[in-house]
Amino acid sequence: ELIYGRPFTALEAAAMTTVYCDPAGGKLFKGTASDVRILEDIGFRKVEHHTRHPPIKHRVNSLQHKLYKREILIDEDAAPYISRCLRLQGYADDGKPEKGRPRDGKKGFDHGNDGLGYFVEYEWPISVGETRILQTH
Repeated sequence: ELIYGRPFTALEAAAMTTVYCDPAGGKLFKGTASDVRILEDIGFRKVEHHTRHPPIKHRVNSLQHKLYKREILIDEDAAPYISRCLRLQGYADDGKPEKGRPRDGKKGFDHGNDGLGYFVEYEWPISVGETRILQTH
C-alpha cells in the first residue's frame, strides 16, 4: 500500500490505526497481559474500549441505524467475512442474536458482528429513546 506517495510498513500502519475492542480487552486474565497492552506493545497507539459492555441491543440498534441510513456501507469484495456475518447471523428463540457456531458448524457469525458493533456503538452510541423508536419500525 502507498501512503503519502510512498510504501508504509506494518508498524507505521498500526500507529495510524485505531482499534476498537471488547471492553474485556482492558482486563487481565490469570496474570497475562491485557489485550489492550498486547495491542499497544505491537504498535497500535490508539486502542479504544468502554469500561463495561454496552447492552447487546444498543450495539445492534446502533449498527442497524447506521446501515439503514446508509452512513456505513460494507464492500462485499473488500470485507467478505463481515458481509457474510451481517447477512447470516440469526436470532435465538429468546430474541437475542445467535452466539457461537451456527448449524453449519463453521465459525459463528456473532464474532464479526460483535466487533463491528463495538466500533459503531463506541463512535455513534444510540440513546434509549432512539432504541425504542427503532424497535417499533
